[in-house]
Amino acid sequence: GIMMTILFGHDFEDNGWAIEGEFSTTVSKSTSDRQGYGDLGVTTLGAYGAYRTSGRFYFKAKIGLLYEYLSSSVSGGNITIDVDGPGMSIPIGIGGGMRVSEKLQAEIEYTSNFPLPC
Repeated sequence: GIMMTILFGHDFEDNGWAIEGEFSTTVSKSTSDRQGYGDLGVTTLGAYGAYRTSGRFYFKAKIGLLYEYLSSSVSGGNITIDVDGPGMSIPIGIGGGMRVSEKLQAEIEYTSNFPLPC
């Protein structure tokens, strides 16, 4: 499948804090002709608070709220299982980066999601 993601954010001047957001959606669902495999579609909308240390090379930490909508269908034999519904989670991430210029940064991060009961 093919996903499209839009990322956006705003840095607060001289204190390291920022707000960030993202929107992701499936442009083309993943499908399979093999028995036991199915299609998959995902849409997410997230909002985060992030902190970056000062300096050219920096550490980043973030926490937020993520809305996910999953649609999937798996079939095999005479059984078909359909999953279609929303979920919420709290993503927590850490990473680092390099400031290339005043408006351009390169980052790498690891984020783990902790599901909320629905």
